[in-house]
Amino acid sequence: MLAIGCIQAQRCHTNHCPTGIATQHPWLVRGVDPALKSVRLANYVVFLAGMTRSPEEIGKVVAKRQESVFPAKVHTFVAGETPRLGPANAPLTIVEFADFECGHCADVAPVLERLVTRFRGRVTLLLRVYPLETKGPRLLAAQAALAAGRQGKFWPMAARLFAELESHTAAGVEGLAKSLRLDLPRFRADLGDVALLRQIERNKIEGVRLGLKGTPTLYFNGKEFLLPKDEKHLLDRIEEEL
Repeated sequence: MLAIGCIQAQRCHTNHCPTGIATQHPWLVRGVDPALKSVRLANYVVFLAGMTRSPEEIGKVVAKRQESVFPAKVHTFVAGETPRLGPANAPLTIVEFADFECGHCADVAPVLERLVTRFRGRVTLLLRVYPLETKGPRLLAAQAALAAGRQGKFWPMAARLFAELESHTAAGVEGLAKSLRLDLPRFRADLGDVALLRQIERNKIEGVRLGLKGTPTLYFNGKEFLLPKDEKHLLDRIEEEL
């Protein structure tokens, strides 16, 4: 709730007023409509209640939602060579850390792609390949996706790797490359390129610095997403950020 002094002064001592009324923070002020935000929050609470959540559970989830929007720390990410879906100048950048053998990553991948398409031009997705093990099938799948990316086929290869866990072998990834009509000699050479291993290693180091506990982990304009990664919650978060 806003204090009377905040409204009179039109200034917030923390500059993080969640309504945008008493702050000069550019992101908070930009296009903020308190009435619209109240409707969105009310709809969200109704959605939670429809999931038979108790009042205590609803309170905790709403608090997590608030923490996602106004975290204690906002992280900075450099795109670099990270595969991108969407324009570089989009107002919202989602960074995802994903492992191709992670079932939850496989579930959220098509949802994120649909949302990027829905908000065409306004949302971009950066996928940091993040194998939870730095050897074996998980690492090979990460290398295969990045190698395919050098021929413009990262996203088709990623979709196949998520869907076909049995393909995470040397013969399997080559079969996927062939089905995607990649230049096979070039794919084989890129698959063994130490530069891709270094890129994966940088992602792993970054994940340790961020304190990642697993995959998928998402950041919306540098703010960690703390809610369930289903379409409803992701859509709500995108609309809140935009």
